[in-house]
Amino acid sequence: MALNTYGTSWPAMSATSNQAAYPPSRAADGNASTFWVSGNPAPTPSTSLSLEVNFGAPVSIASVSMLPRPGYGPKDYTIQTSADGQNWTTDATVTAAALSGATTTPITPVTAQYIRLEMTDTYQGSGQTDQISELTITSS
Repeated sequence: MALNTYGTSWPAMSATSNQAAYPPSRAADGNASTFWVSGNPAPTPSTSLSLEVNFGAPVSIASVSMLPRPGYGPKDYTIQTSADGQNWTTDATVTAAALSGATTTPITPVTAQYIRLEMTDTYQGSGQTDQISELTITSS
C-alpha cells in the first residue's frame, strides 16, 4: 500500500534524515534492490529516526512489513499512526527485527493518514545508518 509507482505525490515518503543518493521514496518503489539510507548518527532511544508515509487521505491500516537492506536494517522500532501528522499513537513495538527478510507486524486495525517507523536501535552500532528496502502497509 505504500508503493508509489505512478509518479503522483501520494503516498509521500519522508524521513528525519537521509543520505542524498538514498531518499525515503526508495523504501516505497516496489524494488527490493533499492533502499532508503538514514543519515548519521545511528538511532538510539533518546535520538530516534523516523521513516514516515503520508497517504494524503485517511486509510485503513492492519499491518506493516519492513524489509531491511540485508545486514543494515533497524533493530528496534515502534509503529505509530496519526490522523494529522502531529499527534501520534504507538500501535506496536518491534524488538530484534529481522536483519534479512521482512518483519511483518499486525496492528489493531486503525484509520489514519500517516504512519511511521520510529527507530530506536540499530544492528550496525554507533555512527552507522539504518537502511530499509521496502515498507509495505496493508489494509484491514
